[in-house]
Amino acid sequence: MSWNLLRFPTRFTAVPRSSRQLSCAPDRADPLARPRVARPAGPAGTPTSLEDAAVGSLCCKRFLACARIKIYWMTPEWGSCARDLPPETQFLLLQLADGGPYAVLLPLIDSGQFRATLRPPGRKEAADLLRMRIESGDEGVAAVHWDCALLIAAGRDPYALVDAAMAEAARLSGTAKPRAAKKLPDFVDVFGWCTWDAFYSRVSAEGINEGLAALNAGGTPPRFLIIDDGWQCTDVDPGLRPALTPADIPRLEAELQVLLRGAKAMPMASSGGGALSNLANEASYDEDEVETARERIASLAARMEGRPLGPLARRVAAVKGYAIGLFEIVLALIYKLFIEHAPADSWRIRWFGDLARGPLRKRLLRYYAETADQVQRLLRVSANGKFSSPHAGPEVPVSRPEALASVVGHIRDQYAVSYIFCWHSLYGYWAGVSPDTPELADLSPRIVMPRPSSGVVEIDPTYAWSMQVLSGVGVVPNIDALYSEMHSYLAGAGIDGVKVDCQSTLDMIGAAPGMGGGAALSAGYHRALEASVVQHFPGNNCINCMCHSTNDLYRMADTALVRSSDDFWPRDTASHTTHIAVNAGNAMFLAALLQPDWDMFHSKHPAALLHATARVVSGGPLYVSDHPGEHDFALLRRLVLPDGTILRCRGGPGRPTVDCLFADVMRDNKSLLKVWNTNEYGAVVAVFNTQGASWDRARRGFVEHRAPKAPLRAVVAPSDVPAFANAPETRFIAWVDSVQTACVLTAHDNLHVLLARGESDIITLLPIRAVGGVSVAPIGFVNMLNASGAVEHFELGGSAGVRAVATMRIRGCGQLAVYCSRTPSHLTLSGEAADFSYSTDRSIVSVAVQQSKGLLNEVVIEFG
Repeated sequence: MSWNLLRFPTRFTAVPRSSRQLSCAPDRADPLARPRVARPAGPAGTPTSLEDAAVGSLCCKRFLACARIKIYWMTPEWGSCARDLPPETQFLLLQLADGGPYAVLLPLIDSGQFRATLRPPGRKEAADLLRMRIESGDEGVAAVHWDCALLIAAGRDPYALVDAAMAEAARLSGTAKPRAAKKLPDFVDVFGWCTWDAFYSRVSAEGINEGLAALNAGGTPPRFLIIDDGWQCTDVDPGLRPALTPADIPRLEAELQVLLRGAKAMPMASSGGGALSNLANEASYDEDEVETARERIASLAARMEGRPLGPLARRVAAVKGYAIGLFEIVLALIYKLFIEHAPADSWRIRWFGDLARGPLRKRLLRYYAETADQVQRLLRVSANGKFSSPHAGPEVPVSRPEALASVVGHIRDQYAVSYIFCWHSLYGYWAGVSPDTPELADLSPRIVMPRPSSGVVEIDPTYAWSMQVLSGVGVVPNIDALYSEMHSYLAGAGIDGVKVDCQSTLDMIGAAPGMGGGAALSAGYHRALEASVVQHFPGNNCINCMCHSTNDLYRMADTALVRSSDDFWPRDTASHTTHIAVNAGNAMFLAALLQPDWDMFHSKHPAALLHATARVVSGGPLYVSDHPGEHDFALLRRLVLPDGTILRCRGGPGRPTVDCLFADVMRDNKSLLKVWNTNEYGAVVAVFNTQGASWDRARRGFVEHRAPKAPLRAVVAPSDVPAFANAPETRFIAWVDSVQTACVLTAHDNLHVLLARGESDIITLLPIRAVGGVSVAPIGFVNMLNASGAVEHFELGGSAGVRAVATMRIRGCGQLAVYCSRTPSHLTLSGEAADFSYSTDRSIVSVAVQQSKGLLNEVVIEFG
């Protein structure tokens, strides 16, 4: 039967392709208040591990969906009918009419084994037919019916609706608790630096010293450090380790030099995620790509024995290397032009997939082994030789004995870093744990051959020949034991927490024979991870990353942080506005369970202000990945206080305002993105022009498209912030950061913001208080992007002999601005009389606040 969400029929029946049926019989009470769960009905059939069902007709004004684009990541999409829906949709928020009400559809994990997703209709089906797929991921795990496949709820407040429905979906699907029930780690309140984009896998103790020293010298000291991928002891399988001779060194140098230059020049290389993408990123900051090539093969050269080559022999070997590199670049270009963006169901994809898993498999594995890290396996839990001393560089042989504890101690002593995290994969490393290493033999690792699910192959068929699929993944039967060894080592070396990557690879690993499917496998891994984090890293110090499968999200019981988008790609211009829109849209789904982490960025970059503004309004951690010496300290000082802390929004995750929730802020050429958050006093609304670029699901990459050349206009009002929407009598101050000026508004007055493509602005909104004919609002430090984040307390009252006294506690230093309807008679700063200026035309008091111990000051303003 047809299903009209606006009317909520009391019984819903969907007929799948077999004789089985799913049905929902909701409570006959208020249809906008109670969640509904799809339950089985109808005759039993043959057990299956995958079933597609027709849910019914989707009727709505507009929708916001969150659907996967890769095995690890998802993006928001907008539309108005089921035909607009992408495969692998995990979240669907519907606008049933202008101004509400709203409904949310959440596909669940049934019985801990079957993961459901929403899908568009088939090519010959009606455009409004909504379909659902439910699958275990393991052909040996089958069922006839599913008790909890789909949750449906409705309400008039989209934020409260999603929070309540997500909490129920998590309870039904796994172990995840609501975000409000979790401890947010303390490190989110300090400035951080991540080594990834600065060094990629060539990170070393020496490089970390350089990066921390440079940021400290500029007055923006990091108090949080992520030592990303590259610190572990890893290697490819023995069969992929070349037996080097002296002639191989100049050949490999020349070959990699060609590959690096080709990767940098190749369109879309930087965000594709393959071997050439890795090379392009590693070369992005090196003026001399030859030196990069030499660093990549330094560990190989250390194994070489034999007499050095003469000049002629080196030249001959180099020519051979250039030829090989050119040949590989040509093959890679052919692949990018004819295979990488081919339709998922095309003969080209099927043909190359057969070649990759057959005749080309060994050659591809050798190519991956030379150019990427994803076929390497973990050899032991300790650090490699690049951490053998506080000053060890990237050229140090990885086999040299480690001294991570010494490196960590040096970092704390020299740079006063409070929190140091290390990166690792959820299952050890990209290709798992090596079965050939004696150090981890007691864990009994074995190689399993991952298989991408049908949904993943549909959204990105290249996973059918991904590095892990071709090489296999080394898994251990007791993941608790691996975490115990790894985390006890890290904690013993002084490490405070972990960033855990590659999580949704479990979807593929679980599909290997006998592994039980991704949903079941993820449950055990996340239980073990969180238990180990509690034991070894007090304070809930864990960042979840590459985890946008509901198999992972619904298992996060206690960890509180999740990366909410694909990586920040420094060199891919099409990705930067997209990155902001994706984080904001995904936050509507993720924020109910976790605090979204909008990822690192570069402070010295054409899109730096755009990204900085986004991190301010996100409510999450703020960290950069600058290469040492490549910093914009003028921008960083608008984010970071002299003691390394930040002015983080306190209202939880930043989320889109209601009026742009259902607007395609990347493609409709008219809508600006607005994201709101709150502080201890007041709120912020950040505005972004993210038109003109998006993730193209057909081409499977970031693309730029035609966008208006003229700036676009957005209307900002205090009512954009839910807490201010029902205060019609309240007046507000709106401080516009870009022009450093203020205006007075009522709750529903409008402020017009004009932005060109890629531009952003942030508006601080504060309710005005009035006593004795005097009106006051503390704007905060206007030299900071989150000006009112500095205001920790504010009171306005009267006293004997004065009309009004405004008292505020502020944190930070710089230019303090306070809206005052009258000229103050006296102002003190921490008990001392202070000079101030008053602008009669703007009604703004300005005070220069110098840096003080603790950065806390009490400001008292009296009005005679």
